Amino acid sequence: MLVLDYFDALSLTSIALQEMKVPLSSQALTAFATSALRPMAGVLMAGELIRSHFIEAREAMLALALGKLAFLTTQDLPRNVSPLYASFYPIKTAAKLLALLVLRTALST
Repeated sequence: MLVLDYFDALSLTSIALQEMKVPLSSQALTAFATSALRPMAGVLMAGELIRSHFIEAREAMLALALGKLAFLTTQDLPRNVSPLYASFYPIKTAAKLLALLVLRTALST
């Protein structure tokens, strides 16, 4: 049985982002983590952080874009989109279409 611990995964992701020199402060990483779990809550949190002058708008947009991509790949696709595509297409075709969907979303964000 596969058990996903989102808090450990988000902690590892934030460490990886810091090691890759992604210009996010600890406050922006909080917005990223919140957005990765609940995108609307991440937007609200980023707005409050901008209003309080903890982060800049550019940093908030980067955190929200990365959070949306993390949400898409960890929660939205496996739960909602994958079963739909797998019911219409063969598994290999569905996997290719899902990869294209992730790529399109990443490029459009």
